[in-house]
Amino acid sequence: MKLTTGWRRALRGCAALLLLLAVLAQPPLPGAAQTDFRYFSETGHWLHGAFRQFWERNGGVRTFGFPVSEEFVQNSNCRIAQYFERARFELGPNGVELAWLGAELTGGRLFPEVPPFAAPAGTTYFADVQHTLKGAFRDTWNRGGGAPIFGLPISEEMYDRVEDGSFHLVQWYQKSRFELWPEGVRISRLGAFQVPWELRLPWPPNVRPPGPLTNDGFPRPPAWSGVASLGYAALGTEPASGAPGTKFTILGAGFQPGEQVIFWRQSPDQQIFPLTDVAVADGNGAISGARIQFATGKKDQQGIWFIVGVGTASGRRGVAAFQLGSPPQPGPCGNVGPAPQPPPPAESTLTVAPASGPVGQTFTANGRGYQSGESVSVWLTAPDQSVRAVTNDARADRNGNLSVAITTDQGFASGRWAVTARGNSSGLTGIAYFTLGGGGGGGGGGTGETVQQVAFRMGISLQNVFGLNGVSNIVPLAAPPGVAFTLNLGGFAAGERVSVWLTSPAGEVEGVDPGAVRATGPGTVTAVFTPRAATLGDWKLTAQGQSSGRQVILPFKVTRDYVAPLGTPRPPSRNGSVAPVEGGQSTRFVLSGFGLNAGEPADHWITSPDGIYVLVGRVNADRNGRIGYSQRLVVQFGAQNPSGIYGYHWRGVRSGKQIDLYMTYTGAP
Repeated sequence: MKLTTGWRRALRGCAALLLLLAVLAQPPLPGAAQTDFRYFSETGHWLHGAFRQFWERNGGVRTFGFPVSEEFVQNSNCRIAQYFERARFELGPNGVELAWLGAELTGGRLFPEVPPFAAPAGTTYFADVQHTLKGAFRDTWNRGGGAPIFGLPISEEMYDRVEDGSFHLVQWYQKSRFELWPEGVRISRLGAFQVPWELRLPWPPNVRPPGPLTNDGFPRPPAWSGVASLGYAALGTEPASGAPGTKFTILGAGFQPGEQVIFWRQSPDQQIFPLTDVAVADGNGAISGARIQFATGKKDQQGIWFIVGVGTASGRRGVAAFQLGSPPQPGPCGNVGPAPQPPPPAESTLTVAPASGPVGQTFTANGRGYQSGESVSVWLTAPDQSVRAVTNDARADRNGNLSVAITTDQGFASGRWAVTARGNSSGLTGIAYFTLGGGGGGGGGGTGETVQQVAFRMGISLQNVFGLNGVSNIVPLAAPPGVAFTLNLGGFAAGERVSVWLTSPAGEVEGVDPGAVRATGPGTVTAVFTPRAATLGDWKLTAQGQSSGRQVILPFKVTRDYVAPLGTPRPPSRNGSVAPVEGGQSTRFVLSGFGLNAGEPADHWITSPDGIYVLVGRVNADRNGRIGYSQRLVVQFGAQNPSGIYGYHWRGVRSGKQIDLYMTYTGAP
């Protein structure tokens, strides 16, 4: 990890801890265990089948972004399609194909072509389209999959306006566009530009669409409370349908209290008709009491109309459909069934021994049939169908055999567990089961909790509970089982021996090897220790000077609360921002926060995807109560850092006000 000057010093003591790799690559989302469907809470959409396999095997969120629609049937070609932030997938006769979004969005725009020439080193010339590719764009294009993923270039490098209105160096391709920013190349969000609003409506995490939607987005998702958190509002009309000439009333909720909401109608042939009336959201964000009405004309086109409402302050948008005239006739594609599913991956032989045991039992999963030496992702599915990664660095041996040890503890609920092992190169998948009996479910990080709850706990201030000691400390304050802690003690008599022991949440005592406790100066000692018991919860470390009798008691926590690998929903930042919010090794994340008192000291801690909670120390906010303004704060991760969600947190010592900033590190080169 690299930080700007001034922050390197503060992080020096915890840098080694952030290098620990404790989480395997990208297990499935909780709630989707042992099923093909994957839900993305970032946008409120589902992904499965052939589209999911193509997405995961060709770069995932790094290349395509999150899904921004459900599967739907395109009227233009009767194909099943789905929009993503940076692409549109279509199911063709030969499998998944990528739409030519770049060509669609540039339409009739003419780009100067380059006559054939002898391309110098580092430049590629495409004679069939008469365009070149070079520099950072060429590197990104090659690394991301080349023509099959992005298409051939249809322009040269040029300056153009991008999503936020600024101008950047860009290049258009048949299926995409690249943008050059100070932190590197970005892939344009062309899918997000093009997806119609009626297809963007989010679905709740416990309800899947019954099949591909129509081109107009039917059936609609049910109303649910989480819509507002995704930037949407709920909108409807009363009545829901009527003959031409009917007067409709707009109903709605989920806007920002007190903001103005503007509206327009969209006809079946895509014409826009603004409404002159403006609603003001009440104290609960509802607009139904405003009684905004609009009348339709006797000659208005029959079919499905849409009413769109946008909050002028929050930007929240609601979309509702109403039927004018007789019900619509079947579309040009008729009834299209669910997308054909790809054949399941080949199965490996996976077994678990023993088949059952008590809490504390170590189970061994053995598999065969993998590629020689390939890495294998291994995860557990709990009895309640939540998922947790196995923290072993699993890899098949040269004969393709796999062996993984899984030690249970009080954080494991009683019942039937599933072990899934999937080869990251071969796709070979095996599932086996074991039964855990007695106890279970105790301690922090129990299996009944969702990933969203795990992410939320990143912002909990442990040091506010444990207290701070400027002379003695433990780094980190919290970590999963098996992680080593470092103890630093001071205030003892010069040269005296210090005894150290641990007390588990269950009251059991473990001694720390006296040989591991060594002097670092007059009256100061250090020790590196790993609790032998994997009991989750609050532990205590006791250190006592053998001659002075001085005793120090320090708390620390063994927990999986902060584990947040790739696939964990990124919580929204609070009182600040990170730009960009997602990136790989070349990304420089710029952090800025606000809302503290002027100049006040603030506790600063970091939570990393491998579940480690590191208290960095105290820093002072600037005279405006900000962090990262007067002194720029830039974070960059390397290949040694675990991928997933990182949280950077500051809590005002006097005010208790807090800044929580979150980013996703993909680990991509």
